[in-house]
Amino acid sequence: MNHPSFKNMIRRTALMVFLSLAITNTLFAQIGEYLHRETIKVAGITSDDQLYNLTIDQKQDTRFYFDGLGRPIQTVSIKASPSQHDMVQISSYDNSGRQAYQYLPYTAGDGTGSFKSGSLSAQASFYSNGLTDKVADDSAPFSKSLFENSPLQRLLQAGGVGSGFQPGEHYKSVSYRQNQSGDAVISWGPDGTNQGQYAVNTLSCTVFTDEHGNQTLTFTDQNGKLRLKRSLIDEVINGVTETSLDNYYIYNDAGSLAYILPPKAVSFMRNAGNWNLSQTEVQKLMFSYRYDERNRLIEKNIPGVAVLYMVYDPLNRPVLVQDGNMRNVNQWTYIKYDIKGRAISQGIYTDDTYTTRTAMQGFVNSQNYGTVYFEGRSSNSATNYYTNQVFPVSNISPLAFSYYDDYDLNQDGSADYSYQTQGLANEQPASAYTRGMLTATAKRSVGQGLSNIWLTSYMFYDKNGRTIQIRNNNQLNSSVNDVKTLVTDFTGKALQIRIVKNTGSTTTVLSSYTYDHSQRIKSIDESYNGAAAVHVANYEYNELGQLVKKNLNALSGGGYLQSVDFRYNIKGSAISINNSTLTVDDKNGDTNDVFGMEVLYNNTDNALGNTAGYGGLVSAIKWKTAVPNTTTDERAYRYSYDSQNRLKNALYSNRSGSGSWVNSGAFDEKNLLYDQNSNILALQRNALVSGSVAAIDDLNYSYDGNRLTNVTDATGTNYAGLGVKNLTGSTTGYSYDDNGNMKSDDKKGLLLDYNAFSKTDKITITTATGRYLTYSYDGEGNLLRKQAFDNNTLVKTTDYIDGFVYENSSLSYFAMAEGRVRNTGTGLKAEYVITDLQGNARVSFEENSGQLVARQENSYYPFGLVMSGSYTPTDANKNLYNGGSEWQNDFADMPDLYQTFFRMYDAALGRFINADPRADESHEVSPYQYALNNPLWYNDPLGDKQQMNVQEAIQYLWDKKSKYGGTWSASSGTATRFTSDDDAFNVAAGILGVDAFGKNGLLSYNEAAAKFNNDNSRTGGRVFDDWKQLRDVDIREASSNQNWLIERQKEAFSAAKKSSWHPGFAKGPDGEVQSLNLSYVLGGGWTVEIGVVTDKHGGRRWFFSHGPALGLNISASVNVKEIRAEEGKTFSVNDYEGPGSGYTLGYGFLGAEYSGNRRNKTYRNTDLYLGGSDYSQFGYSVAEGFKIGAAWSRTNTTFIGK
Repeated sequence: MNHPSFKNMIRRTALMVFLSLAITNTLFAQIGEYLHRETIKVAGITSDDQLYNLTIDQKQDTRFYFDGLGRPIQTVSIKASPSQHDMVQISSYDNSGRQAYQYLPYTAGDGTGSFKSGSLSAQASFYSNGLTDKVADDSAPFSKSLFENSPLQRLLQAGGVGSGFQPGEHYKSVSYRQNQSGDAVISWGPDGTNQGQYAVNTLSCTVFTDEHGNQTLTFTDQNGKLRLKRSLIDEVINGVTETSLDNYYIYNDAGSLAYILPPKAVSFMRNAGNWNLSQTEVQKLMFSYRYDERNRLIEKNIPGVAVLYMVYDPLNRPVLVQDGNMRNVNQWTYIKYDIKGRAISQGIYTDDTYTTRTAMQGFVNSQNYGTVYFEGRSSNSATNYYTNQVFPVSNISPLAFSYYDDYDLNQDGSADYSYQTQGLANEQPASAYTRGMLTATAKRSVGQGLSNIWLTSYMFYDKNGRTIQIRNNNQLNSSVNDVKTLVTDFTGKALQIRIVKNTGSTTTVLSSYTYDHSQRIKSIDESYNGAAAVHVANYEYNELGQLVKKNLNALSGGGYLQSVDFRYNIKGSAISINNSTLTVDDKNGDTNDVFGMEVLYNNTDNALGNTAGYGGLVSAIKWKTAVPNTTTDERAYRYSYDSQNRLKNALYSNRSGSGSWVNSGAFDEKNLLYDQNSNILALQRNALVSGSVAAIDDLNYSYDGNRLTNVTDATGTNYAGLGVKNLTGSTTGYSYDDNGNMKSDDKKGLLLDYNAFSKTDKITITTATGRYLTYSYDGEGNLLRKQAFDNNTLVKTTDYIDGFVYENSSLSYFAMAEGRVRNTGTGLKAEYVITDLQGNARVSFEENSGQLVARQENSYYPFGLVMSGSYTPTDANKNLYNGGSEWQNDFADMPDLYQTFFRMYDAALGRFINADPRADESHEVSPYQYALNNPLWYNDPLGDKQQMNVQEAIQYLWDKKSKYGGTWSASSGTATRFTSDDDAFNVAAGILGVDAFGKNGLLSYNEAAAKFNNDNSRTGGRVFDDWKQLRDVDIREASSNQNWLIERQKEAFSAAKKSSWHPGFAKGPDGEVQSLNLSYVLGGGWTVEIGVVTDKHGGRRWFFSHGPALGLNISASVNVKEIRAEEGKTFSVNDYEGPGSGYTLGYGFLGAEYSGNRRNKTYRNTDLYLGGSDYSQFGYSVAEGFKIGAAWSRTNTTFIGK
């Protein structure tokens, strides 16, 4: 045992032996008392006296109370509520130590931080005191779970928050069994051959039942690998009665995923009686993955998309990637690395000699990597200040570069650019310590409208590594004159953001933010070109920290142009924006509102006739607008869904005043049918035509695999401008390229060309002469320019520059927090946009001489078509549906597509026209589906992953509490696994997949709830470029499928790498734990541990673990443990949080432990977000207690403090 890490462990153990006598008594004394955490929010605090005198605006105090077993029972955030009351989170345990009840937080009025006796009754009173506090009332402000009475303590029933959602009411349940003969689960060989059915009792089956009785079954083998996911249905699909939707997972001999068989492929084989995967129809529908002898992913096949090839260098780094379109022209995407393994450049490589993947891999293997395996910096501008010595060195077209460590790109001994002081109050100097930081990027333009323009950006950081300034050029001005500067406070919140945009003329925007004592955003002011500041918004919150009022555009004489009210149900989901009658009631406090909406979930409106929905499904919406030239009626949709929560019917009606609902069916989208992969098969749509209800669409969809080949309309009438347009009278449909992109729409008369990124390069409108659109992008895939041609003459050029939009080189508009700012020709004017809960723009307005002037109103069918009768001005806002995606309507509402970052969406068809770049993350559905066919719950503003809005994320996290643990409150409350709302917010951000979180001042849940939920700032032209900066040439945010996949594949498949020169033990420990442990186990008992965990990257967190144990062990011990991550993964301290189990063995005063986690699901590695690491740990202990002892324990670990 001469391993150096072992020697170090012994030394540290010896040191801790001497400390144990002093520490052990202290630890015992703290059990049953509390820990006090003080979070400092101002700089310069260096002594206890200074700390003691800080106000609540300068620090946040939180107390964690524990019971006699060291379990948290109450967390009190002192004076954290808007009224400076204590925020209290209760934790309780049953006789087996399980948290059968999860309680919502409440506020207590004393503000002392003391332990709240009688907290359960106080919490119940808080949620039953009427609605004047704008907090939902309910007799069950908690959720209850029932567990299995066995040592496994598995979850059996999971209730939701609120009455009507507890076990015995509408709840989720889980049951466990082994597979049975009736399950008929197919056993697939590693080569994809059908080997018959699994024998009875050889698979574990878990049955999940939702609130509506819909069931999903998962079957896992003895190695814990998922073999089958089965959703039970009872539907006739294309004439075939289906009883289940089956997703099969097939693994190769190394245990890596080799095939995924989606439901449509399984159904085809079952009905054909042929289970051969080589069938043409099956090949179109299945996912397949192929690996080389090192278990590196070398080929990946997404349904409807040509095979993606990957080629690696001898260091196992992907260096070439090729999709189907690139293969047709012998091109590859290349990636180069620096000496630290950071991806520093990417571009296009052309090779007409080695035209197969095998040949190319052999060619790369023959390259000399013995001494030259990285690129270094150089002074050669022709190669963008990098050497060009690593394959490929010729026939390359660079697209993007990233620079690290310093700002001397040209290597002349001095920085090319430095931080540019803006004269702002509290402006921080830039740090000189930038080693390891991304300091600059260069991206080349791609497209017909812009050729070989290099866009460069320089990033500057404060001493804490936070970005405080970005300097860059743009396509209208090659000089680096654009500046974006952030002034932050001690905690990193944005106080001011100053943007200078120089395109020949200069536009300056100064945004200022204020916060309350709990860091909830209070107000936003903006000044344009040095003019007097506009008080854009003021935000008000209820005691839970939920946004309840948004005041827009302060008036000089007092008051605001609009006040928008929000209310929430007991689950935290928003249920109203003002209200649907625009009258004053307990939801709305104003009579001058221009938009109101109410969302119904499990509550019903008898007059409307909706059916209650559970599990978060929206059962109805009601809305009203007060905009000239539009109806002033209250309007409504009531919804129904199938067993997969896909929308089946959206039935419209409207009424005047409190009268009866009329015009039934006027804007219906109904009778939707889906195939096994959730491709739409049928859709009917109505509209008001000349005052009468008319069927404008009666659509039937035809497919080749998942590709839409044709749509027929049984109405026999082509309503111009309404529904699906057949402008050519064509009976044919759609065609695609090798990457699954639609290249022709014969009905609209569209021809679509794509660039190397698989992004739209040109759209030709064949119904007119010389009419087309061209698109240009930077090397990362951000849209830079769109040009419109008519009769082969350029009629308009639109430039997109970091959220600023220019038309024919003149500023048109730019995004702001609550809408946009227009260039009226005489000045800049704020246009406020009120959105619904999905971020769809509903009403926009502006101020004129102290009066509100409504500019635009849009109402939508569920899948996004704008209803006839909506009011649109000539210079309309085009960032409308799907969270503000830009509508492409340049020529008489043509091409009538919504543009997202990754692909185009057709609202008339209810599907994307390009394959999903992240299709294998939603493999059970079509790569072309939109929002899982539930556009009331999801949207997809980037075009890469369906997303829940923040409110739905709350619901999701709550429903998944057995998996994620804890609640997500809109305050500083804590829960089982989340140490703070910000931690929970990070989880939700990972689930939502929106990189806009944490940027532009959105640093916590509260700020996001105030700013993100109900505005347009997140998508379309409002996604600022710095939200998608290259980080290690962060290809996962790049536009092309193949580039984006590289980083994903490195993460997703690194666990399977078994390289002989990376043996686990030789690489040393991935982390370390030093802790104190208390155990009292006589047959059964409890173990408690407190300590600190570190990783080799410098991460460090204090933690608290506790849980039941079996065996014999009564001791107090000092522990030192080494952590080993699973092969190919990187351990982070964040991975340590969550459930785990292990074994301890003691003899004399020495002991040993071997333990590990059970795949914790923190924000780094939820099952919806790649990353994170499983781990094991082994360590030694010095104990006082039994001379001989052995025990098994199952614990849960939470972090203490930040």
